[in-house]
Amino acid sequence: MISNESAAGPNPSGRSSGAKTSGDTNAVLCLLGVAAALFLPALKGYWLADDFSWVGQFSRYPWSGVPRLFAGDWSRAISQEYRPLWAVSFMIDLKLWGLHPIALHLTNLGLHLVACLLVWYLTATASRGDRVAALLALAFFAVAPVHAEAVAWISARGHILAPIFVMAAMVLLRRYEEIGRSRIYLGAVGCALAAFATQEVAVALPPLLLFGDVLDPPRRERRGIRRIAILHAPFWAILAGYLGFRYLRFGMLGRPGSFASLRGLVFEQLKGLKNVWLSPIRAVGASGSAFEAAVALLTAFVLVAALASAPAQSRSELARRLLFFGGLWPLVATAVLLGAGSPRHLYLASVGVAVALGLAGSQLWAQRPWFARAGSLGIGSLVAISAFGLAVSVAAYARSGRLSRSLAREIDRTLEAAERDPRAITVIVADYPERSVVFWDYFFPESLEPPFRSRRPPPGILPSFAPCHCPPEEWKTKHAVTLARLEAADTSTVRVVIWDAWRSEFVSRALTAAEFWQGGYAAPDGPLLRPLWPGSPAPVLP
Repeated sequence: MISNESAAGPNPSGRSSGAKTSGDTNAVLCLLGVAAALFLPALKGYWLADDFSWVGQFSRYPWSGVPRLFAGDWSRAISQEYRPLWAVSFMIDLKLWGLHPIALHLTNLGLHLVACLLVWYLTATASRGDRVAALLALAFFAVAPVHAEAVAWISARGHILAPIFVMAAMVLLRRYEEIGRSRIYLGAVGCALAAFATQEVAVALPPLLLFGDVLDPPRRERRGIRRIAILHAPFWAILAGYLGFRYLRFGMLGRPGSFASLRGLVFEQLKGLKNVWLSPIRAVGASGSAFEAAVALLTAFVLVAALASAPAQSRSELARRLLFFGGLWPLVATAVLLGAGSPRHLYLASVGVAVALGLAGSQLWAQRPWFARAGSLGIGSLVAISAFGLAVSVAAYARSGRLSRSLAREIDRTLEAAERDPRAITVIVADYPERSVVFWDYFFPESLEPPFRSRRPPPGILPSFAPCHCPPEEWKTKHAVTLARLEAADTSTVRVVIWDAWRSEFVSRALTAAEFWQGGYAAPDGPLLRPLWPGSPAPVLP
């Protein structure tokens, strides 16, 4: 990490320790309060999508089996995911609080606030204790719209936890270089191990350490290349061991489907960088508009104005910091994902963007040229746009959470009625129009089984095709018996749980087999057969 440290270490407030006031602490607490408040609407949400598989598995996973998790031996290994600490965090939550979604939501939010604090301290370290830069970086990180998915979706918590370990390792390593205590260095190595045991983005840690030192010539001269290489060696050794383990355990270094064509990977990489820099516009649904171009130009202007307003003697140093945090950091943090570009995957990349904007904003804050003052207004505008974008994204997750709970209750009522009629068929269309975030994808059969229900569902359950995320023939094979009964009208009642647009809620409808077919439920592109993405292959029924 680029910084000019003193023997006493970085001072995040920018003042001597004795002269610190409560102002900086109050500002940090205020920003953390804003970060927490923005996510309050999503706290009451129910389980969504992958939550069902994670909670269903780890609510009953034996603690004696934890060593197997670290050996990569668990059901999700089919996805080539090595995430034992992620799983253990679920086990701890479920052991402490049971099946209460709000408790797991609060854990996600708490982890996010820890990450915010680390961004604040990381920026202070990188800027020689520049309090304005640290607070601005914290502000940008706290309101980044790209965080909505990682924080508001319980299953995405590992995308927060791994960056926490990455940043902690970087902070502890720098702290070790300042005061030279071996236990601090061991703590840095321990955090690196924890990051690799949490999520794949940890692969970015060694390159980030390397690029941070390469772009800091004064530090290289003071510390020497040999000493820096020795300090970095354990982190690269962990990376080599991790990749070797993945190859031996899974037969590949990445995940299935990661290695597409080189052109495809480059395209996805550029898309990831664009998404992390332009997440405020994406969040408010203005993608591809003139507004997107305007905000992109505003961001570029802020960075250029910061460089232009910097004194000549410090301009090269600021340029190196902006290049590292604003360019190389998000590049490395997205490149290691091999094309994975969902918002939750960009959590670590957003750290670099927030620090870069914080550094630029601090430079502009006290300068007098007109473009510096205009840049300061630009910084304020970007924070406001980001906060609005985050609020919009969180509101979408809050809506999904409310509807998820409503859907679960409606399904419970419908299945209770179906249990009294062995010949009934229950069709579940777990979707609603214009959804913009994950909902009940992959829901069957986990969401209908214990621990989410007190008993197993009756036979004759037919989920719609879209949440399967599978080829049409696979869906038809999975539900061949129920489909055959439906096609032969071998049922007393077809109970359909579906979204009612007029009432804006999920309802159940009791139909005869003839009414089901005549109502178009199983027509091409009807509720039962409609694909997740328009134009995708869909099943065809007689």
